[in-house]
Amino acid sequence: MDVILTIIIALLVFILVIVLGVMLYAIPANLSLPRRGRPGIAPLTIQEAAQQLRGSGQSGPALVEAARLLVGGRMQYCRRNSFDLYPRAFERGYTYCQRSAYALAAVLREFGMNDAPSEHTSRI
Repeated sequence: MDVILTIIIALLVFILVIVLGVMLYAIPANLSLPRRGRPGIAPLTIQEAAQQLRGSGQSGPALVEAARLLVGGRMQYCRRNSFDLYPRAFERGYTYCQRSAYALAAVLREFGMNDAPSEHTSRI
């Protein structure tokens, strides 16, 4: 019984150290980002981006390519925004590959493309 309790306590301490370590690393990095977004880009939500693309008159593969270029051009690779969900990361203009994929899928879902794969963004 004492051995099991010792193992459980050691495991909990290990998990606590990992969780606190990640948070202590990520919080200062996240706070160092500009609050209003990346300099040089205008504020834009995913819904506004979809409206902008809708106004372009494109459809089909051309629309998908335009959405890919818009998301890829707007979002700069940055691992400092660990706590931002993809809509906020899109607005701020900072991302990493997973958030870019989710943002692109969200833009495409605005056009009824519900099967938009969020894991295939190798060209963003």
